[in-house]
Amino acid sequence: DVFPAYAGLDALIEWDEQVEIRILSPFDGYEYDLNNASVVCRVKFGETSVLLTGDAEIPAEKIALNELPASYFSATILKMGHHGSSTSTGAALFDAVKPEAAFMSLGEDNSYGHPHREIIELLNGAKIPYYRTDESGIIHFTLDGTGWSVKTEK
Repeated sequence: DVFPAYAGLDALIEWDEQVEIRILSPFDGYEYDLNNASVVCRVKFGETSVLLTGDAEIPAEKIALNELPASYFSATILKMGHHGSSTSTGAALFDAVKPEAAFMSLGEDNSYGHPHREIIELLNGAKIPYYRTDESGIIHFTLDGTGWSVKTEK
């Protein structure tokens, strides 16, 4: 069976006793364009977690932040939204996540200019390590429930 992935206070995907997957966006009843309809979810393992943002942009982030407790967004690792576009990963979301590291998936020399300067400034201002697929190739994060590590293929 196929079911729509809608966010809500109890929007959890059952995995196992150690893993919690929570859908944070989109919400049923709101109008979203294609990017903002991206599923945003947090995968938590022990005391570590990753927030996966898809291509969701600031309008979807604002809806989610208004609908859900800020604690739902806290994550160890943050996948920056929409390939590092300035239309995504707004300051409010970034402040709610409080990541220890971040990454973004983008093509080398892409025609969109990703990542945008504003996103690089946000990450540098936060003084956290960040990784880009255009520079590092495939990025492997390992979360062990208490900490994390990263390996890149370039």
